[in-house]
Amino acid sequence: MSRNVVLSLVVAVAAGLQGCARPPVRTPASAGAVLWREPSAHRPETTTPPRPPFRFVGEDMAGDSPKLLVADASGTRWQIKLGAEAQTETVAVRIVNAVGFFAEETYFLPATQVDGIEQLRRGREFIGRDGVLRNARFEARRESVRRGERWDWARNPFVGTVELDALRAMMVLFNNYDARTDNNRILTVTDGSHAEDQYVVADLGASFGHVGGMGGTRTKNDIDGYRGSTFVERVDRDRVEFAYRTTPEGWARALFVVNPWYVAGERKKRHDLHSVPIPAARWLAGRLRPLAPQIRGAFEEAGYSADETSAFLSVLTARIEQLSRL
Repeated sequence: MSRNVVLSLVVAVAAGLQGCARPPVRTPASAGAVLWREPSAHRPETTTPPRPPFRFVGEDMAGDSPKLLVADASGTRWQIKLGAEAQTETVAVRIVNAVGFFAEETYFLPATQVDGIEQLRRGREFIGRDGVLRNARFEARRESVRRGERWDWARNPFVGTVELDALRAMMVLFNNYDARTDNNRILTVTDGSHAEDQYVVADLGASFGHVGGMGGTRTKNDIDGYRGSTFVERVDRDRVEFAYRTTPEGWARALFVVNPWYVAGERKKRHDLHSVPIPAARWLAGRLRPLAPQIRGAFEEAGYSADETSAFLSVLTARIEQLSRL
C-alpha cells in the first residue's frame, strides 16, 4: 500500500472520528427555515396526486432501489420507486407528516401503466406481462419545490430543540438504518409570494426491518426483523439510548481500507441517532399515541394486507409505549 493511500486512510478516519466527537452546533437559520409545525397549522395542501396517463422520461440509477422518472397528464414530473422501499417509505412519510414534520410529497399506486417505457436496467421484476408496474411509490418533482443542499443532524438551526431530538428518535422508531446526513435535504417550497425552507429526511425507505451495518443483518419491510429488534437499550439519567448500530460488520469491515469515508459516515450516523433526551422521547410518544387510526391507514394505503398491517402496527405501538413510559 502506497504512502499516499495510507495517508488518505488516516485523514478520512480521523475526520470521521472528529465529526463524531464534535458537540452539536446550532447554525444560523434562514428567514423561512422550518422543521416542524403543528399539524393543524400546516399550510393548506395545494398539490394533486399523480394523474394518468403516465409517460416514461428516463431511469434513475441513484440508490439501491429501482427508480424511474415519468410525467403525468398535467406534465408534472414524478420519481417512481419500486421494490420493498415503495411501501415502507409511503408509511413513514405519512407518519412523519401526521406528527407535524415535513417530507417529500409521496403517493402509492398499486398498479401503474407507463407509456413508452424502455427496457429497464433495474426493476424489471416489478413489471407484469401487461406492462403494468406493481406497487409504485410516486415522489413529486414540482417546479415550485427546489431540492437544495443537505443538512447535518449535528449542525443545523434546530439543534437542542425537542422537535429535532424527536425526529432523531423517530428514525430509530422506524428502524431506518439509512438515516445518514446524505439523505437530509432542505426543500425550498414556494407558494405564491410565500417561501420556506423545509428541513426533511428525504429517503425513509430503509425502514421497518432489522437495523444493522453493511455485512451484518439489516433488512427493510420485514416484520420478523422489525419484531425481533431491540429498541431501547438503556436509560442513562436524563437520556434514552437506543440499540441502533449501523457500522459495517463481518466482511464489510474491509471497507475500512477500500472506502474509509463510508465507514466514518456510518459511525457518525450511529453517533447522531443512538440517544436522545427523555423529554423528547416522551414528546414524540405523546404526539404518536392518538394517531393509531392514521398509522393503520398509512399501512393500508401502502398496500399491506390486514394481517400485515396489524403485525407492523403491534410492534410500532409497543415501541411508542416504551417511549411514553420513560
